[in-house]
Amino acid sequence: MQNTFSVLFYPRGNDVDKNGKTSVYLRITVNGKRSEVSIKTQSTFN
Repeated sequence: MQNTFSVLFYPRGNDVDKNGKTSVYLRITVNGKRSEVSIKTQSTFN
């Protein structure tokens, strides 16, 4: 049996504040099962 593992950092575009910053989330996928968590960081994206 082969195991898969993936880590993805991504912005949540629907949570933009008045300064144009959005929250950054972390998604961990193991064998097709996903878990998402906020990393308590905000950044601007173009």
